[in-house]
This record gives sequence, C-alpha cells and structure tokens, in this order.
Amino acid sequence: MFGWFTFGLALPHHKTFSHWYQHIDAAPGFTKEAIDALALKIRNSPNPLFFSLIMEEISIRQQAEFDGKEVHGLINLGFDETDDDSLPLAKEAFVLLLVCINNHWKLPIGYFLSNGLSFTKKQTLIKHCLSLLHQNNVNVVLLTFDGLSNNFSMSKQLGCNFDDVNSLKTCFPHPSDSNQEIAVFPDPPHMLKLVRNTFGEKRCPFSSEIIDWKYVEALHKLQESEGVHLGNKLRGGHIKFSKQKMKVKLAAQLFSSSVADAIDYCHNKLKLQDFIGSEATVEFLILINTLFDVLNSRSIRQHGYKKAVSKQNADLYLQFMHKAKAYILSLKESRGGLPILESRRKTGFLGFLICIKSLKLLQQR
Repeated sequence: MFGWFTFGLALPHHKTFSHWYQHIDAAPGFTKEAIDALALKIRNSPNPLFFSLIMEEISIRQQAEFDGKEVHGLINLGFDETDDDSLPLAKEAFVLLLVCINNHWKLPIGYFLSNGLSFTKKQTLIKHCLSLLHQNNVNVVLLTFDGLSNNFSMSKQLGCNFDDVNSLKTCFPHPSDSNQEIAVFPDPPHMLKLVRNTFGEKRCPFSSEIIDWKYVEALHKLQESEGVHLGNKLRGGHIKFSKQKMKVKLAAQLFSSSVADAIDYCHNKLKLQDFIGSEATVEFLILINTLFDVLNSRSIRQHGYKKAVSKQNADLYLQFMHKAKAYILSLKESRGGLPILESRRKTGFLGFLICIKSLKLLQQR
C-alpha cells in the first residue's frame, strides 16, 4: 500500500497511454515501432542478446467493423493486396513473439489475421520475419511452436527432417545468413498435454512392461474413498480431463513425482491389490515429469532438474536426455506392438525428442 500512495498518482492517466498509442500503426503485419525499439535495446545492451521466436495461432471473434475509412476484421496478412472488402472474416490471429533467452523480457513484433494458414504461408512469413530481424541485428536461435501437424510440415519445408527418429535434423539454415542455423523447439507444455492425452485415452502404452492408466484411476479412487490425499494434487479433473485439455496445470500435476510416489507407496508399503504391477507406470510418470522440468526450466535459482541448463549441470542433463530418448524410442502401443513414434498419436513424444536434440545442439554452441 505504501508504494501505491507514494508512486501511484505519479503514473500517467490511462487516457494518456491511449493518446500515445494512437500514433502507432497497429495494423496487421510487422510492427515497425516494436522492431525499432528492439533494435535500440540491442544496441544499448552491454552483452549479446539471444532470442526465441514464438509463433502462435489465437482464435478471435469473427466480426467486421467499419471505422469510417476501412473495414476491420477481415483476413489481412499485412500486405496491400489483402486490402479487399470482399475477403471473408478472419477467425484467427497468427502472432509472432520474441522472447529474450538471456534476459527477462519479451516483445510481440507482428500479427496476421487469417482463416487458418497453410504450412507454406507460415514458412513464407517465418522466413520474411527472420530476414527482417537479421537486418536489425536480432540474433534468433530458436523457433518455438505448438503441436499442430502443419507446424511440423512447415519445419520440414524450412529444412528440418523428422523422418528418421534415430537421427533427427532439428535445425534449418537462416534465410539471410548461411553460417547460422535455427533450431526448432516444439512447445514443451503442449507436448506434455499431448502425451497426457495419449496416456489417458489409449490407457495402455508399454515399453518392456505395461504402463497403465488404471493405476492413476485407482489412486484417485482410493484417495476419494479415504478422504485424504497422499501429498499430491490428483483430483477428478485430472482423471476426466476431456473438457479441460487445454489446461497445462492438469497435465503437469498428473505427471509429477508426488503422484508417482503415491502409487509406489500404495504398491510397496501398503501392498494394495489394485497397484500390483505398477512399477512401469511409476517409471513413466517420473521420466516424463523430469523431462518436462528440464525442457521447461527458466531460472538458475531453482533446484534439481527445474534449474535452467548451465555449465555446472550440463553433463548431468545430457546424461538424462540420452536416457529419456532411449526410453521414448522403446515405447510401443499395447495393441499390435507398433512403436509409439509410428502411431497416429506420436506428436507429443516426437516433439519431446526434437526438443532433446535441439537443446543438445544449443548447449554445444
């Protein structure tokens, strides 16, 4: 409260901010003011800055509005030839965001209104974006995207190759600098949700032993009947997640050491019949949880595998990622024994393998 009374009234009124932003061209396309501000920040930085380019498609309400000069809300990719009143309403905004890897800030640099972009159009926009950023000395080392199939197709068209899972090519050449490569990095939270969906809906993937969803259900049933929880956050929403698939929190709390430890305790200490044969499931939960912690780490002040990759822990992390890669490659479907990476539900597992390979490459640079 002291800070508010001391400084709160010193800030400009919100209408002042609105007046300032009236002079910024916020039309679809790349935002010149954002890129100019970015270039200035890079010039004034005492250390080199490295960036991840994040692409995201966001659903928007389909609505057209006329401001007296032009119609807004139609498909618009930021080029003059798209300024056509006969175009259909846009249903998505394709947003490009830069995140500074070795600092704590991010900046949206452009958006494009569409009805769903093909992987060819995405590739064109990404290459144009990278070239524009290169002109302003912006060093992009990563391209991050979610689990849409055409994002993987876009990566292949850029120069990656995911056909051989034992020898993935997860980098593509920079369109404006032949000496630089950019690594692709499927969004780890989204990959975690896809793995959870496969586990919960297929119920029984296996490696050398059966990994079964029934042990998670048994733990939830036991905790509900006893009215206590064994140090975990497992609730009904984690079991019946079909209407909440977008919530990363539910997937992260399911793939946790606390849930794995609770299942292990019920099996080894309580000797409960419902948990016999749960060893492989416990191993699966722990490995995916640890892998997610490594790939989603942000701060060097965290502990264990949640700590960001550094010179001190690089060897430990590389050893674990080698183990995680071998484990994922060993996973198969319960029916027919088809390798999980050849199944129709492979995206989450393949995404984790791509992240592992890209993180190793970045660590070596």
